[in-house]
Amino acid sequence: MTVTFSLGSFLFFLYPNVFVTNDKIAMQDKHGLLSSPIPHLLKTMTLPMVVGLFAILTFNLVDTFFISLLGTHALAAISFTFPVTFGVSCITLGIGMGLSANVGRLLGQGDTQNAARFSTHGLLLAVLLVALASTLGLLHYRAAL
Repeated sequence: MTVTFSLGSFLFFLYPNVFVTNDKIAMQDKHGLLSSPIPHLLKTMTLPMVVGLFAILTFNLVDTFFISLLGTHALAAISFTFPVTFGVSCITLGIGMGLSANVGRLLGQGDTQNAARFSTHGLLLAVLLVALASTLGLLHYRAAL
């Protein structure tokens, strides 16, 4: 019960636009999500994500360049670990996207308790899957030695 309450408080901290008063949700249209034209809203919401993805891809490209200066063995090691890193990233991103869509739906319905419970379960699932992937990686690493 304490975990659900603390995560619910954390969600309230993350979503300050939603105020809970007497079991009713009062929404404020702070960013224009309810009143702005959809094409304009998509542009303003998508642009920061595109810039962020471009920054991540540029970082990976520059990182690969500098690792290639160390030699072919270092570059081969990075190339070997890329599928594992990509797989773990896909797991966490997939859970995060599904979690945010469902928590948003539950918060929109005014069901804050189930939203907090759903968030707790989603975060635990992500942690367990990453721990499982890490354990499998360590077991494979020890078997390779």
